[in-house]
Amino acid sequence: SWEMISQYYQFVVCNGHIYNINPQQSIIQMALSKLGWPDIYDKAEKLAKKYCHETLYFKWSNNHQYDVTDQSISSTVIHNDRITCCSFSHDGDMIVSCCDGGEIKVWDSLSSAVLLSINCGHQDRVTNCCFSPSDKLIATSSWDHSVKIWDVGSGQLVLKYEKHTFGVNWCEFSSDGDKVVTCSADKLVKIWNARTGKDLVICHGHTGGVLQCHFSKDDKKVLSCSSDESLRMWDASNGQNIFLCRCPHRVSSCSYYDDDNKLMCICRNTVCMWNAHNGSSLGQFYCSGEITASDVSSDSKYFALCVYNVFKKKDISLQIWDVKKKKLISIYYGHTDNIYDVQFSPNDQTVVTASYDKTIKLWQRNKKKLNRAIQAKNNLPNLDLYECKFLDNYLVIYAVHEEKSRLRMFAGTEKEFKLISKYSTFGHRITALAISNNGKRVAIGFNESGGVLLVSANDIKNTLWHVKGNLSEMTNVSLIKFSSNDENMIVKDGNRQLFVISITGDVVFKNGKSNGDITGCAIFPSGKKILGCYDETFKIWNFGNKSQPITVQAHNDIIAHFDISKDENMLATLSFDKAVKLWDCVTGSQFACLEHTSSINTCKFSGNCQFLATCCVDGSVKMWNVRSGRLQYQFRGHATQVLNCYFLQNDSILLTIGDSLAWWQIEDEELIQRFPLYGNAAMAYYTDDLKLLATADDKGYFYFLTQISHKNETPRRVSFDRRLSFDRRLSIDRRITLDKHKESCTIC
Repeated sequence: SWEMISQYYQFVVCNGHIYNINPQQSIIQMALSKLGWPDIYDKAEKLAKKYCHETLYFKWSNNHQYDVTDQSISSTVIHNDRITCCSFSHDGDMIVSCCDGGEIKVWDSLSSAVLLSINCGHQDRVTNCCFSPSDKLIATSSWDHSVKIWDVGSGQLVLKYEKHTFGVNWCEFSSDGDKVVTCSADKLVKIWNARTGKDLVICHGHTGGVLQCHFSKDDKKVLSCSSDESLRMWDASNGQNIFLCRCPHRVSSCSYYDDDNKLMCICRNTVCMWNAHNGSSLGQFYCSGEITASDVSSDSKYFALCVYNVFKKKDISLQIWDVKKKKLISIYYGHTDNIYDVQFSPNDQTVVTASYDKTIKLWQRNKKKLNRAIQAKNNLPNLDLYECKFLDNYLVIYAVHEEKSRLRMFAGTEKEFKLISKYSTFGHRITALAISNNGKRVAIGFNESGGVLLVSANDIKNTLWHVKGNLSEMTNVSLIKFSSNDENMIVKDGNRQLFVISITGDVVFKNGKSNGDITGCAIFPSGKKILGCYDETFKIWNFGNKSQPITVQAHNDIIAHFDISKDENMLATLSFDKAVKLWDCVTGSQFACLEHTSSINTCKFSGNCQFLATCCVDGSVKMWNVRSGRLQYQFRGHATQVLNCYFLQNDSILLTIGDSLAWWQIEDEELIQRFPLYGNAAMAYYTDDLKLLATADDKGYFYFLTQISHKNETPRRVSFDRRLSFDRRLSIDRRITLDKHKESCTIC
């Protein structure tokens, strides 16, 4: 039906930026990874069941616990860093945007085609960007203390203004384009000549950094707001302060409205309104969270407010308010990180937002309908500190409650996942968690002198033993790890001490306070040796042997991560020096150094101990032959840094984790499947047959994934056909032909 085609079009438009990042993305798998498109999801699931013999597909089994619909009309990823500002041209045909890294781009507001790209235009974060009234110039301000004016046609720098002594927070052209007003953390508002950079007027008076400033329509006045909790009106001809408005909190943004007769400003979650002639208050209203950006429509009928609820990670919204009634009329969801700029289009029908999630979204202003998206239900765990394990296809999660002294237990299958034990309250704040490998016990570490507590996994109120910190000199436990056979656990505390506690609760090993910070520790797979990493050094003890440990100065910087091979013969360590070093665990001698061109997050040995995989910040995963030290395979498919990886199915498949979950056929270096995430994940939990997988991202989303198979068919441990033939037939040509005059577009 046409309705289905229209919905599919909207789905592709809203998620098309994923293809800019990774053209290999399966459109079926992408549909199975997104919320808010139930019809598209159902269609994709049917197709996945039909063609699952060709490749690997996962469905998000617990997605019904979320309802976060992307209601934007387009979503664009054109920067590789967090986007800080964006602005429409005066004719509405172009948008200029900037990011944390200083990159500036001008692009078509309809097709998203990049018209101009200026790399490294600034040396620090770009705080604002705007077009001149003629749309021939753009001005950018930055924390590098400068304001730059660029020619839109050529991309050449026209003028560089460097007369602020601290970071510049805002810049704006006058209505005739002859002047620019800027404000800075140096507490000054300056008006200067846009052609020569000569200072014309300097406004003194703010006692804190000035965050925004705006010309009035006739250019005779300037409005500014500051962290000193004030709003000030200035005479643009001489810099004299006309009046001051005292606000309840730090004022982050301000605007004129109602033909410059009224003012509005933002103070945390409060919108304050003032008379523009005498500074008298016209009232205020409140939002459900902190307001991170604001704008006023050109007809002064609507406020656009970007709101972040600090108590709910995913509650990030664009809100449209009726100015006269002070009433919320529309809420739009879609961004997964804070929004730091918003602007109405010149005709007020479209709103553009820029977010730290690296996307710029366009929204159609809805005059009638109030769109309310229900966020995650309360039966999902808080994932700031948690441990997870699959037990016979049954997922169990132990998560620390928001109050930090309570532990909650969640469990279930793909069909039903729910809270089992509401909470168990302890006398100290929980700082560490670990589940035994057999899933029968849970170890809990506490702050201060709370020590370590072992409870039954089936009943977390059933205490098996408690090693109290005041008796063992253990304080502020930060890490607990079980040995492979579950007979012991290693504990790291805040006093730079290592402990080994037996399953019966006896402290069988203790290493006193060290000179350096403990960056990592582990018990070897056999349980006979202990590893401790102290800044740049690692030590290996023979468990139960009082002989001196092997001590090695491994790197020139701290050891950020390590891994021990399953045969216990090799140790891999990595540091911020972009090198991974391989060591003999018996002698402590180095036998290989693997140089990288970018920083490395983690490393992992294969099960057969022949290869070492390294996860890099540049989005790649490298696999090295540990005997020869040569690079054997390389995998590229992540847009951002890769945080972790796992060898699966007898080392034939590699699972990599970052902005997505990606499965690779190692021998052919080919991508099998990619599941996009809303945020970045660092850990994954899975069953041996790959049927079930669980992970959580840094946006607070929890993913319980189930491998899709034919009805009544169990997923097989086989090598998949990596051609993805059906998906490629479904993939669209992402070129979009646009005709601005006919206001139509064709998807080829």
